[in-house]
Amino acid sequence: MHILSTTTTAALLFLGSCASAAVIPSFPAIAWPQPKSTACPAIELITARGTSEPQNGSFTLNPIVKEISKAVPNTAVYDVVYPADTDFTMGPIIGAKDLVDHFNSRVTACPATHFVLAGYSQGAMIVQRAIPSIPAAAAGKIKAVIMFGNPSFDAAGPSAGGTAKGKGHIGTPITKQWQPKLRDFCNFNDPICAYGMDISVHLGYPRSQAAKEAVSFVTGLLRKK
Repeated sequence: MHILSTTTTAALLFLGSCASAAVIPSFPAIAWPQPKSTACPAIELITARGTSEPQNGSFTLNPIVKEISKAVPNTAVYDVVYPADTDFTMGPIIGAKDLVDHFNSRVTACPATHFVLAGYSQGAMIVQRAIPSIPAAAAGKIKAVIMFGNPSFDAAGPSAGGTAKGKGHIGTPITKQWQPKLRDFCNFNDPICAYGMDISVHLGYPRSQAAKEAVSFVTGLLRKK
């Protein structure tokens, strides 16, 4: 189990307070339909939203997912079900279990479907926690993983993206086998993933170069599938 540092917890709590005070920029919240068990798309994007973001309405991930869906036909989206509150111990545990359970059920129901994982902030913690629990036999079904504002960011890692240097508050690496299909984005001065001082950086990924790079990265891998 990850034990969050006092600094990490304080930064994440501050982010939650910003969201509660409606400081989050006004992006259109796209209400993606959850896939039905009988529908088997070519690609399913599994998203994990950040703290205080609404279910199916991530201000950060939805604009990025929308661009991926435009570029890749026959795409569905599932948003991980978890509280997205300020319990940063149980939230990632609950979310990771939902992600893995959903993935396993979909792999069984839709053997031809491929997947993309996307996580933002606390949602990135969920993705990071879930990855070791993905069955090895099914891991190849996941074609790309993108994360933004991840407290476990490491700029020295082969999958690092964005403008930040150094490490995040947790610094837990993802296993090597995932690195070729992973991009972990953190921008300079982000207080959650880079010990920064500007919360607007953490809230601004949809408008940053990182978003464009993420879309290009994912669509490039999907076209190779």
